[in-house]
Order: sequence, then C-alpha cells, then structure tokens
Amino acid sequence: MTFHHHFPQLIQPVNRQLLIQPITQHSKPQVKEGKRSDGRRAEEFRPLYMKTNVLQTCQGSAYVELKQTKVICAVRGPNQLPAFETAQFSSKGKLNVQVLEAPYAKEGFSRDQTQEKGGTLTKILKQRQKQEELSLFVSDALQSAMMLDHFPKCSIDLTLTILEDCGSSLSACVIAASLALASGGIPVKDLVSCCECCLLSDHILIDPNRDESYYSEGRVLCAYMTQLDEVTQLTQVGDMNYEQITDAMEMCLDACQKIHALMRETLLKHYSNGEDFQTPMKMSRK
Repeated sequence: MTFHHHFPQLIQPVNRQLLIQPITQHSKPQVKEGKRSDGRRAEEFRPLYMKTNVLQTCQGSAYVELKQTKVICAVRGPNQLPAFETAQFSSKGKLNVQVLEAPYAKEGFSRDQTQEKGGTLTKILKQRQKQEELSLFVSDALQSAMMLDHFPKCSIDLTLTILEDCGSSLSACVIAASLALASGGIPVKDLVSCCECCLLSDHILIDPNRDESYYSEGRVLCAYMTQLDEVTQLTQVGDMNYEQITDAMEMCLDACQKIHALMRETLLKHYSNGEDFQTPMKMSRK
C-alpha cells in the first residue's frame, strides 16, 4: 500500500516507558468477539468533548476530554523575547511548549504500578524527563502549522496540563494546543489533529486506554493537517511489521480527518452560539 501524504519527518526516537505506565494490576486486556475490555469496538473512539476559551486570563485556551483523559491548554503571547535571546536577529518567532502533569492525574490507579522507583530526586528527574519528551512532541507537531514569520523577535507560549491520564493523553494535548492557538487568534495554516493506535493481540485498536497502551506490542501516534494533507509528526514504537504499521497509519489518518472536522465545528459553534461540542466517535475502515 502506498501513501500519498507528505511526511517531513517520519520516525522520532522516544522512550516508551516515559510515555506509558500501567495503571492497574489487571491481567492483559483482551479483544473478544470484536469487543474490547471497555465495550468498544477496535475502531471506536471514547466520547470526545472539546471546549475553547475556558480561561479568561490568557490569549487563548482549550479543554479536551477523552472520557477519563482530561487536558487543558493556555496560550500566551506573542511576547517580546528577552534581549539575550534576540542578540542575533531572526525573522521567525519562537514557540515554547510546556507539558505538565497534575499530581492527581493518576489518582485511583494502582499505587504499586504508578510509583517510580528510587528516591525523591530520582522521581523528580524522571518526571521532568517525561514532560520534556511530551513537550517536544507537541512542539514538533505544531511547528509546521504555525506562521511564526508573523512574529519576529517574539515568542508564543503554550502551557498544557494533563489533569487526568487514562490513555491517549498526548493526542489530547496536540488537539487542545491546536484549538487554543486558533481560539486565541494566532495565525495558523491549518488545525492539527492527532490520533493514536496500538497493536494488542494482533488487533489494531484506535484511541487506546492506559491498560491497552501499556500491554500493547506496538503503537503509532500521528499528527496531521487535513486541509494541507500533511503529516506533521509521526512516531512508531514497539514490535510491528510493515502491514500492521500500514493498517495503523490508515486508521490514524482516517481518524485525524474526522477529528479535524469536529475541531472546526467546535470553533464554529463556540463563536456562533457558545455551545460546547461532545460526541462519541466511530472510525470506519475503508
């Protein structure tokens, strides 16, 4: 199968253990009679809820919820860069992304499996490294969509907080960041949608929860601009063959296109009558 999409950068090395951790002591999730452990089919999303301008103290903001996964994003700027960063003139602005995880993001999960080994300093360093990995992915996913040449010697600052993490939190971060930029009036070429698939017992599952992600044999995470038909970020980890990666990519791209439509509708509904948008999503295979 041949892809006709533009891939500026395909595989980004990531530390799999930094991105996912088990949340329960349950046995490995199973797919039986086409149903997952939470009752969804393989191609079915959890209910997706999106709202813009949820914070009044910043340029733009957005809140995204995938059932128990909850992310909020704040955009501030453009702000003038400090003098030591503008000693050498650049015609493009700078995008600063910081992803934080709330201390209570994993409440209700198994303590034995969510706690980090080592002393307090080790835990802090591991948490900081994980947040830097997440921040880098979100920044790379958004760079191609942003028109930073409109803001020379300025910075645009994004702060994302993972309020609750029950799987696919990185996808939710990218969606929330793109919505927050658009709601804040920051010029972008297109909205960036994002989707994750995982391979579990020879089944490709879309929008995996944390158990499915942790016990999966491999994962594919894709950020995509639908109008420009351009993949802005693509990460694959784990043991997957070419056919499985191809199937996962097709599912991700199909899902990203549908998420993009919902993101547009969210922005239109907010500015027209202030309604929020919530819908269960079902991704069909072509």
